[in-house]
Amino acid sequence: MAWRDSRRTRGRLFLFSTSIVLGIAALTAIGSFGRQLENAVEEQARTLLGADLVITAREPFNDSQDRFLESIGSNQAREVRFSSMVLFPKNQGTRLVQVRALFGSFPFYGRFETSPTSAAQEFRTGAGVVVEESLMTQFELAAGDRVKIGELTLPILGSLRKVPGESLVFSTLAPRIYMPMSELDKTKLLGEGSLVRYRVYYRFPPERDIKQLVREIREVANGFHWEYETVDQRKADLGRSMDNLYHFLNLVGFVSVLLGGIGVASALHSHVKERLGTVAILRCLGCTSREALAIYVVQGAALGLSGAVMGASLGLTVQALLPRVLSDFLPMQVEFAIYWSALLRALAIGFGTCLLFTLLPLLPVRRVSPLRALRITYETERQRDWLVWLCYAVLVIGLIAFSISQTRRWVFGVGFAAGTIIAFAFLAVLAKGIVGALRGRVPMALPFVWRQGLANIHRPSNRTVLVILSLGLGTFLILTLYLTQQTLVGQLIPSENKSRANAVLFDIQPDQREDLKRLLQMQGVPVLQEAPIVTMRLRSVKGRPIEEIKKDPKHSVPKWALDREYRSTYRDQLIDSEQITAGHWHPKVQNGEERIPVSLETGIAKSLGVTIGDELVFDVQGVLVGRIVASLREVD
Repeated sequence: MAWRDSRRTRGRLFLFSTSIVLGIAALTAIGSFGRQLENAVEEQARTLLGADLVITAREPFNDSQDRFLESIGSNQAREVRFSSMVLFPKNQGTRLVQVRALFGSFPFYGRFETSPTSAAQEFRTGAGVVVEESLMTQFELAAGDRVKIGELTLPILGSLRKVPGESLVFSTLAPRIYMPMSELDKTKLLGEGSLVRYRVYYRFPPERDIKQLVREIREVANGFHWEYETVDQRKADLGRSMDNLYHFLNLVGFVSVLLGGIGVASALHSHVKERLGTVAILRCLGCTSREALAIYVVQGAALGLSGAVMGASLGLTVQALLPRVLSDFLPMQVEFAIYWSALLRALAIGFGTCLLFTLLPLLPVRRVSPLRALRITYETERQRDWLVWLCYAVLVIGLIAFSISQTRRWVFGVGFAAGTIIAFAFLAVLAKGIVGALRGRVPMALPFVWRQGLANIHRPSNRTVLVILSLGLGTFLILTLYLTQQTLVGQLIPSENKSRANAVLFDIQPDQREDLKRLLQMQGVPVLQEAPIVTMRLRSVKGRPIEEIKKDPKHSVPKWALDREYRSTYRDQLIDSEQITAGHWHPKVQNGEERIPVSLETGIAKSLGVTIGDELVFDVQGVLVGRIVASLREVD
């Protein structure tokens, strides 16, 4: 009966079933791609790091440190990386790059991709360098051309395409040039004060317990101020980033499904209105109210199922394309695979939501009496139906449950659900208000077309509320995403405010300042601020040495706050992104003053557990300097 009854409206119903297609397609593609990424990270975990363990230092290793590094494992590779300008003699082009001098067989896992492939091994022997592919294109270089790094000129053996654990996007931030470690001293670029990173890569036998090894070396590594990273750490960091993106996009997809549900409800609302006379006649012929309802529930379910199947198919298509589109942004190879759990989950969420929205306009069919066949043209009686409210309750509970599952904190989940419900309620009240305002109040002075158009908004069988909900929520969703993007971009990229800098020059020596300022003035570039930078380390906090604090099991100061290098500055005034929250700002210090008043950023002060009047002792290039916290400030 459901099939026969839909004969004249199948095309229209099928069209409206597409309203849930995009939402289900989004859930399918996002869910499946999330599982793809999860599996890729798990399967290719070692290639994300290229080694089992990486140790990084800011200073060259001395003899005792080298012996300790050898005791960890003999199968190792070493790398020295730093930033430097390079020159391409072919066209006199210059570029700031990241130079990486390599010794050993790194990467131990994954492939060092170059063109030609032989360049990946040839450069290690001292025959030349491998240059980032983007640099080769930018400066129109080819294998055989030369590059000057410091005082050393070497031939280019090929272009670098990919390094394990690094995506192509990395090259846009810091184009890389790989050279052999044996030629590094000839560049004469490394000296006292150079900003250099020294890395040691390890490969261990499969039976080696890496976690236990890290526990054993942690104390010594921390004492040397080394950083270390394992495959599990890299996997966790990458997985956390991917997981956050996955859950955020899932919320967007779910709101799209809700929008689709409104579209389906709108279509069935119109369809059922046209069928009320048919339902009344069926009741006269002996059809029960449950049977009458079942006919249209079957139609609604078929409508939702067809939309869900189309959405899942489209989602799988998008999922197949995503690895290709995002290949340059991902540090691993992602292979297409169908994950049935993610597919069925998207189908269940989409179909369940569609079915609930379908029931809302269909439940009144239960209350159609046989007498309505005679009075259908004027009967508008409406009765409260507890099943309708039950459907609303299930929708709200489902929205809250899904939101919490994606945000993983009930406060955020409930907040997201509440915001969505408030948007629904606001738009519904707005629509009701528009209908009420226009009922009987359309000015007769308006042209005929305007009077009829506005009157249709409040006439029986109109769908003003559903249409405004659809358009309003669609705009709400798109605008929210757009404003979120603009907010993030606005925070990261300075506006056109001329008092804010958009370029920074580092490491300007005292004897270079005046010449540099004259050069900038010749170019018409104003110098907005000059700020000295002093690198220093903490030696004591509130009279307690750092080593003593570390050994205290009750201390709550984060390790990074005790071990980090503080890049500090001195000036006589605050800038517009700073605000004093406690204490007083001291623009000057008298000569010979023992305890220098300093201003700490509130976050650092909280991490160190210090406040106004507490004392800090810093090691400034071997000189111990005592300082007293005179003010705290917030920094944007």
